[in-house]
Amino acid sequence: ELANHLVPFGVQRGTVKALLDSFEHAKTFGSLIQIPDVLNAQLPALAEALGKANETGDLYAQAASQDLMALVGQARVLERKFDAVVANPPYMGGKGMNGVLKEFAKATFPDSKSDLFAMFIERGFGWCKRSGFNSMVTMQSWMFLSSYEAMREKLLTQRTIQTMAHLGARAFVEISGEVVQTTAFVLQGQNFSGFKPAFFRLVDGQEEEKEAALRSNQNRFDVTVQDDFKKIPGSPVAYWLSDNARSTFERSKALAVIAPAKQGLATANNDRFVRYWFEVSQAKIDLHSRSLTEAHNSFAKWFPYNKGGEFRRWYGNQDHLVNWANNGVEIRNFTDEQGNQRSRPQNTQCYFRASVSWSDITSGIPSFRFFPDGFVYDVTGMSAQPETHDQALAVLAYANTPIVTWFTKTLNPTLHFQIGNFSSLPFLESAFGSRDFGFVETLISTAKTDWDAYERSWGFQSLPILMALSEHTPSLESSYIAWITQNRVTISEMKQLEEESNRLFIDAYGLRDELTPDVPIEQITLTVNPAYR
Repeated sequence: ELANHLVPFGVQRGTVKALLDSFEHAKTFGSLIQIPDVLNAQLPALAEALGKANETGDLYAQAASQDLMALVGQARVLERKFDAVVANPPYMGGKGMNGVLKEFAKATFPDSKSDLFAMFIERGFGWCKRSGFNSMVTMQSWMFLSSYEAMREKLLTQRTIQTMAHLGARAFVEISGEVVQTTAFVLQGQNFSGFKPAFFRLVDGQEEEKEAALRSNQNRFDVTVQDDFKKIPGSPVAYWLSDNARSTFERSKALAVIAPAKQGLATANNDRFVRYWFEVSQAKIDLHSRSLTEAHNSFAKWFPYNKGGEFRRWYGNQDHLVNWANNGVEIRNFTDEQGNQRSRPQNTQCYFRASVSWSDITSGIPSFRFFPDGFVYDVTGMSAQPETHDQALAVLAYANTPIVTWFTKTLNPTLHFQIGNFSSLPFLESAFGSRDFGFVETLISTAKTDWDAYERSWGFQSLPILMALSEHTPSLESSYIAWITQNRVTISEMKQLEEESNRLFIDAYGLRDELTPDVPIEQITLTVNPAYR
């Protein structure tokens, strides 16, 4: 209708429609709105025509021109080009977006749609001149997470990282904890081949310490060519890695080659479908099924459920059961009010098979455990299933080395360690082939004995202190002394075996200059180890 009053002044209906469409959801999209090139080219002429209508038109033309002039002004502001853009954009994940914003993100920012801040990084280049600078403070997740891989690769290919202060957690006194981890950076609109950005690693300490380190030029990394980040799977911005470490990825395959990993069951209601093993009748439990068929034929209701758990290596964290009666019929049929399935019983062909497993959430060092046949695994109890038992032993040994801890912080230095991160770990065939990993059986057995020594385990038989002496009439004191002595020997042997395993892999991967095989006593994850407890 506005256009009808403006036709005498040369204003085209299509131009008016394009302008109105651009700002239809202006209160939701804000400055993420991008003006189409065709419309942008028409703005000067449109502004001139609206000005004439306002001066010489009738009341309707004047009102129409005034309404549209405001939008033309906004459009011209949004399409201005600057030498530098500086911003601290808002962050909001997909769960916080309404439907309109989600669809806009998918259509307009497909590589950065996971969060508002990432979309603003891409939008910032729209405001920059060709060689302008895009400078922002944002969450660090775009540097590492797989959901931003396409965005990263585009930035590394088309833009240049000039400098970055990687602030990590506790960068601002107003925001405590580990969840909000930030980075401040300056990106340039063009890509300069062979350029070496300057990074400052300030992930430790509080705000004052980070600022002091930055001002004094500490923890500076400026010897890596930006293109080298693309040599690592997923192209994480792992600026602190040495050339030797990066070359490890170049000469390795992905660990998924030998240990395919998949996501497990999401019940959507653990309170309904999951129990501790001691909460249900033993007559309804089956601990030993090796396949879906065996589980179905057992007529049992409750089966072992791997939910991840605390930091513990080799064996353990076996507390829960899941209702998988009749092939999980109750879980499979768990729907919302509209009849949509709420649960996700995915990759069920992998249930009940032995696996190497770890926890999704880790605030420090990841830990990997062996799970025998019989378990259904949860989405937080990530699991990989090598083809043979010997391969499982080798993968477990490798996964619990400092190499994996080190690369984990490179591939995804966040609170989550997921399937993709595990699958991308470098697998060097020469480190796995023709080696005897029988010692891993000892590590698993020792950890299992320790786990079963307490009543939390369904394999508990007797208190180990009562079995420590072979005398017919041992005293409590002598049993306690013998038990403590045995524990110290066990802890020492465990530490020695883990360090031998670490040394084997560190040497095979050629990382002696970067890593040490030493295992701190608090990382010997036996309950009898006071330093671990």
